[in-house]
Amino acid sequence: MKDKIKNIAEKLEHQIRMHELDLNDRIKDIPQIILLLEQGFSELKEIVSFYKFKSEMDEIFFFKIIKPKFFSKLIYYRKVYNIEMMRPNGQDCVLKNYFINELNQLENFYNKNIDFYKYYRSGSTHLDKYFFLRGKQDIQMTMETFYWRNRQTLWSAYSR
Repeated sequence: MKDKIKNIAEKLEHQIRMHELDLNDRIKDIPQIILLLEQGFSELKEIVSFYKFKSEMDEIFFFKIIKPKFFSKLIYYRKVYNIEMMRPNGQDCVLKNYFINELNQLENFYNKNIDFYKYYRSGSTHLDKYFFLRGKQDIQMTMETFYWRNRQTLWSAYSR
């Protein structure tokens, strides 16, 4: 299992690097990279979907280290492609406003996910079993539910 995943990941990494070296026209070249990544994910999904990892640590390693390495590239290339496809024709001020709007959207996404981002980037492990094991309660939903319930309680207390 580990060897199959490792082989797929190495093959995918090599293919992506080769395409990145030849990246001249984002609109024409990026779809090929996206297709490679989607095919790689299909292969990984086929292998991992019904696989029982030998330990929780192996499963956490796959979902915390291996999968994000390629999934982040897929997200990146899809976003770049969509930005390029939707980029308006026009003067510099039109383009500037378009890119500022896109940047604001990225910042909003980042701000909404800052807690997870900090957890992941800091190398923390104390919540790994909630974030990176299949079949566990979604901690993000729990955090949001907690926030909204407490917000409602606080709101009703202040509105009396």
